[in-house]
Amino acid sequence: GELNNANCEIVRTFAITEPAQLQVTAANAQGDVTLGCTPKVTAAQLLSATGGTKPYTFAIYKGNVTITTIALNATSTNTSFVFTQTGNYTIGVTDANGCKATTAQAYKIYEPKVLQLQPAGTSPSDNNFCSVTGNNGKVTLKVVAINGANTQPGAYNNAPYTFKHNSSVVTRTYRDTYTFDNLGVATHTFEVVDKYGCTTSTQVRLNKPLTSSTG
Repeated sequence: GELNNANCEIVRTFAITEPAQLQVTAANAQGDVTLGCTPKVTAAQLLSATGGTKPYTFAIYKGNVTITTIALNATSTNTSFVFTQTGNYTIGVTDANGCKATTAQAYKIYEPKVLQLQPAGTSPSDNNFCSVTGNNGKVTLKVVAINGANTQPGAYNNAPYTFKHNSSVVTRTYRDTYTFDNLGVATHTFEVVDKYGCTTSTQVRLNKPLTSSTG
C-alpha cells in the first residue's frame, strides 16, 4: 500500500510518572545548633533532601541574602555545612527539573553561653602553709555557663571542659568542677575551654602565712 495512506495509524502508550514531593531539612544529630567561639568546633549541620529528581543544589539564605549554594553529585542526598554567624536561616533545595523547596520554619543558629570560673569550696586548711609545706596547696573551681538572650534553650551544655593551669593542660572532663592540687605559694592562672572553643580564666594568689620576728 501507499506509505502516505491517511488511514494508517500508530498507537503508543506512555507512562508519565511524577516524582515524590521535593523536601529539604536541616538538623544536627545531637540537636546542637550553637555557634562555636572557634568556628572549626561549631557543631556541623546536616542538610538533606528527599523526593524530586537528583542531582540537588542546596541554597542557604539569611533574610534575602544568599549565603552560599552547594551542588551535589547525582547520587548524594545530603551534605554537611558549618555556619559561621548566628541568626535565622532558610534552607532551600532545587532539583534537576528546577523544582524548589524550602524549610518550613527558620533554622536558628544560637550564640554560645558565657563561661565563668567560680570558687567551689576549697577548704582553708588545704592552703594553710603553717601546717603544710612545699607544693601542697589546692584550689577548687566550678565552671558556670551563663544563658543569654540568644543562647540555645534546653539541656545542651558546654562539656567536655579542658582545664589549664598556667597555660598547661591539666585534664579534659565532662564534670564542671575540678580541684587543682600540688600548688605552691604564688599567683596561679586557671583557664577552662569548653567544647565550642569558648574560654575564660581567673587568677588565685596563694600566700605565705604571717610571721613575726623579734630583735
